[in-house]
Amino acid sequence: MKQKKHLGKMLVIVLFSIWIPSWATTITIILKSNVSVEQPDILIGDIATVETQDLGKKERIENIKVGSVNRTGRAKSVNAPQIAYWLKRNQINPDQVKINGQSQVTYRVTNPIKTDMTFELLKRVQTFYQESLQVESVEVKVKTTCPPLPLITPETRIEFHPKGQLKDGRLALVIYDRNRPYRLALAFDIQIQQPVVISTIDIPAQSRIELEFLRIENRALNRSVGSFTQPMTQTALVVGQISKRQIRKGQIITQQDLQKQYHVKRGDVITVIAQRGALKIQTHGVANENGNLGQLIRIKNITSKKVIIGKVIDKKKVQVKF
Repeated sequence: MKQKKHLGKMLVIVLFSIWIPSWATTITIILKSNVSVEQPDILIGDIATVETQDLGKKERIENIKVGSVNRTGRAKSVNAPQIAYWLKRNQINPDQVKINGQSQVTYRVTNPIKTDMTFELLKRVQTFYQESLQVESVEVKVKTTCPPLPLITPETRIEFHPKGQLKDGRLALVIYDRNRPYRLALAFDIQIQQPVVISTIDIPAQSRIELEFLRIENRALNRSVGSFTQPMTQTALVVGQISKRQIRKGQIITQQDLQKQYHVKRGDVITVIAQRGALKIQTHGVANENGNLGQLIRIKNITSKKVIIGKVIDKKKVQVKF
């Protein structure tokens, strides 16, 4: 009889151990008193020891973000209520977790070290600028101090967000380290190799540019040469245009060096066409302002001196309604 009772108790213990729910597994989080981190995000695994037999839950808890560091160097306090709040936000019941201690977290800035992962990042940045600027060759150099980086491989997902114009070389980057975003901002010095139109002589302002004044040459361009898209790359686009300012010998010719071309210029005597059905009337007028195809400009009728509005339809031609 005693043996049966003993066997019954053993059976209850075994069944209880089999059916014990997974959430009942003991979880203890012990916060370290003073911690230095090298990344902006504070993760539980960086500032605490997580004790549990459930390895999957341990890894999940260690990767929970509980805040960001103070970039000023001042310590940031992380305590048990904050940990409990973030556990709850990540669908973990804080009532089933024992949390001990309090952490003072500081941000440790280290000198950048040239490693393979730094070179991989530069390679990816170079590809980004090459594709965005649509050029064959780009040279990229980091201008600002590069903070410690997570491991970057050719498979690492990186997002590039330019700040300002591309030529400024300022990028906000998001590097995904095991699906965890790592954000940073860097500035780069960018140089591109591109065929451009060069002046072979000193060209005075207000001069018509001839083919013999020009040649094509490969040059390294950086932000000091206006916008990357402004240098002229074909002599055919420059020949016949008028220089806006003096262009010195050996200078790269940009769009800013040339007078803007209009289909109709202010002061031009133009053809004014009024048409309704088969009826077409044609007269002449004087343009009161510059205009290109499709633009509406003011025109003064030479005969009546009346100012009307017309649409530019061709070189020195404007159409009006009547």
